[in-house]
Amino acid sequence: MDDVIYRQAAIDALWGLRREQQMMDDTQRADLVMQGIRLAEKALSQLPKAQPTADVPERNVGKWIKVGDNSYRCSVCNEISCCNGNFCPDCGADMRERGEDG
Repeated sequence: MDDVIYRQAAIDALWGLRREQQMMDDTQRADLVMQGIRLAEKALSQLPKAQPTADVPERNVGKWIKVGDNSYRCSVCNEISCCNGNFCPDCGADMRERGEDG
């Protein structure tokens, strides 16, 4: 089954993983991960656009809620993340123009 995803959400999720990995390991391996993410971002940006269908659900909209120094909770799925990007890396909720609480 083909799933329709938002290209920018996929790219944001990749960069979120990069930030998490860098917090754990800032050695040369982290640079290799970043190179891989850049290649993946390039590949994603070159994919054709999905054709809209009636089956595509509307994207959830949420906001980041600060729960620690570098931790945020998604108001939609309640998952904790180290970054507060445009989209939740767990559920894909649109966090743009929602700011952060706390």
